[in-house]
Amino acid sequence: MMNKFLLDTNVLIHKIRESHIWAHIESVHFKKGVKNNGFISQVTVGELLAFAYENKWGSNRRKKLKETIGLFERLAIDDNKTLKAYARISAYSRNRHKSLKLPKHFPAKDMGKNDIWIAATAVAIEAPLISTDKDFEHLDGVFLDFIYIDQDKISNPAAHV
Repeated sequence: MMNKFLLDTNVLIHKIRESHIWAHIESVHFKKGVKNNGFISQVTVGELLAFAYENKWGSNRRKKLKETIGLFERLAIDDNKTLKAYARISAYSRNRHKSLKLPKHFPAKDMGKNDIWIAATAVAIEAPLISTDKDFEHLDGVFLDFIYIDQDKISNPAAHV
């Protein structure tokens, strides 16, 4: 069975920028000659459009953004599995879940609403979530498999030239 992954917004930014971080993610999680196994939440599309707008991206970058979005299947957030996962993740993150408690080393926190939607989408499709930030770390092994890409540990070949 082919592995599938949900990609966080920051991963798509690396793809658009063609960074060495994306090259690493692609080499580890995407196999050449195999159908694309990456998915994105509709929320990620909104975040990307906002990022481009706020940073005044020109037509070339916007074109690259559109091409990148087109490479991945977009997933809606209005299905029952995603909606229920959103409620459970939100409650858990604030340590208000009726049966699950945060580990002692994770304090209760208000996750960003978009991050909750993205995590809920990963839960709904039963796919690991790939991100370059730790905002989802407390959900790993509880709701989803979280693949954290530590940018500081991935060498940049261009820096060695």
